[in-house]
Amino acid sequence: MRWINGETFKHKKDRLSEWHIWFAWYPVTVGFTDNGHWIKIWRENILRKGSYLDCELGGWWTWEYKEIEKCQQEK
Repeated sequence: MRWINGETFKHKKDRLSEWHIWFAWYPVTVGFTDNGHWIKIWRENILRKGSYLDCELGGWWTWEYKEIEKCQQEK
């Protein structure tokens, strides 16, 4: 028996380290207004990019979010 079982960690790390479309299923901060208020988005598609931090006890992802430009959404 033989099968392909998901992607390798290196492939996943490379893919998630680039900006990609992600559905914000929980509220995330995508920026700030000119007067210092947070801009949050929830239940919409946004762009997300990750950084994997590795240490002796394990590793974890940190995420950066931004809005999708209006002209990019219309495509």
